[in-house]
Amino acid sequence: MHPESPRAAPRTEPATLAPKPGLQQSVRGAGADRDDDTVARPVGLLSDFSCAWRITKLNEPAGRAEVGKMVLTVFGTTWRADADLAREARLSRQMAAIASQRPGFISYKSYVASDGDQIGIIRFESREALRAWRDDSAHHGAWQEAPTFYHEFWVQNCEVFDDYVWVDGVHIDRNQRDRFQMTPAEVLAAVDAESDTTGTSQGR
Repeated sequence: MHPESPRAAPRTEPATLAPKPGLQQSVRGAGADRDDDTVARPVGLLSDFSCAWRITKLNEPAGRAEVGKMVLTVFGTTWRADADLAREARLSRQMAAIASQRPGFISYKSYVASDGDQIGIIRFESREALRAWRDDSAHHGAWQEAPTFYHEFWVQNCEVFDDYVWVDGVHIDRNQRDRFQMTPAEVLAAVDAESDTTGTSQGR
């Protein structure tokens, strides 16, 4: 874990209407024959390719619950040809052990795309928790070694502004911290698995 990475009450479910048969699968088509106070919104992350639609009243009740300000750090690296992978793996494990014990820490996972591109995602409950990890003295010490492992290290810190889940076609706004929360042991297992993947991809 390298970057400067940084129970919710029940949520009020917004008013929804089930899609009507034959509803157009485009924003323009879906909204063309609707009243002025409705708008079509695609379901899911890949909205351009979605074929199911949520019709939401623009004048939804003002009491709709606000989401928690969870923060995500998304990062990736370009390795140096002479990087000491064993040393990097040990240092990453040490950082994971420390970060996972910090107040406000939620989770850490890494993902590898089919083309070999790899990213990591660290979640904290707030900007303050993220900043506290960024300023941690042990974390600062690890930064000093980072240039010996990585040619490039990119980071994007993101704040959650919309948090919801679809259950059997029903849109439910909710803080999903419980979905992502990891124990320190689970974090270390994830880091160990990442190290195995990195060593294999680097051919070492």
